[in-house]
Amino acid sequence: MGAIDQDPWFLSDKLEGKYPVASPDELADEWHAYTERETHALQGVLGAYAKPVGEVCAVASIDLCEVTRDTAVSLGDLVGEPLERGQYSEGTWYSVENMGLDFEYSVVLGGLQHLMNNDLVGAIPGIDEVSHTLRGWREQGVYMAANTSTLPGCELATIRHHLEKDLKGCFDALLLPRNYDGRGKMTKAQALDVLGQEAGIDIGALPLVHIDDATHHVQGFIDHFGDHPTSAFLMPAHNYNQAPVAEMRCEDPPEAFARAHEFLQKQGVLQ
Repeated sequence: MGAIDQDPWFLSDKLEGKYPVASPDELADEWHAYTERETHALQGVLGAYAKPVGEVCAVASIDLCEVTRDTAVSLGDLVGEPLERGQYSEGTWYSVENMGLDFEYSVVLGGLQHLMNNDLVGAIPGIDEVSHTLRGWREQGVYMAANTSTLPGCELATIRHHLEKDLKGCFDALLLPRNYDGRGKMTKAQALDVLGQEAGIDIGALPLVHIDDATHHVQGFIDHFGDHPTSAFLMPAHNYNQAPVAEMRCEDPPEAFARAHEFLQKQGVLQ
């Protein structure tokens, strides 16, 4: 099936205005409600953060989609496709090959706006154990950043319907650099660097963890933080990614969190 030669029906256009992008101030207010601490809007990237409490002994950057929530699987239920983890459009009726890039993005954007804002994206199996692990890291001095490519109009829903419900008390900062498909201008690694500069955290001097399922995001950390002396970049595997370095590959999110925990223990960060 080739690209259609008539004007398609764009889902995101039909939802325009229904799910507006959160302003920096709105995001900071929502983050204050989540952290219950004084928060600040980031200037160099969309996001918000709370100042560190006490000494920071390490930094952890955690992707959300396909790492703590089953975004693609939920999208599949909406669009009538049996999508697997990490499969947003490959091989679907709305893929770029069949319908063009603009139409594909319209379906992914509109679909996820609807799902996230109506609390229809489920958490990964074992989310309670993950939440317990991440809270333990934060309580022992790891500065925790949720670093996700959440799409426009899904920012507040990400906090209200996932972080508040499934991962309360786990994070200090929220980074939203977009770039879910690798076509954006800012990488997640660059966004984390912005956070470090604005929050006064010397990331280069601390053990660093990043967990992400997208190859281009992990590669971005390798490119940006490749000279970091104590880092662990881990990738939960699925059929739609490939680890840039074989040792980074994990069977699933729980294994990635377990390996990150072991890494932080070896650095003397965790008891």
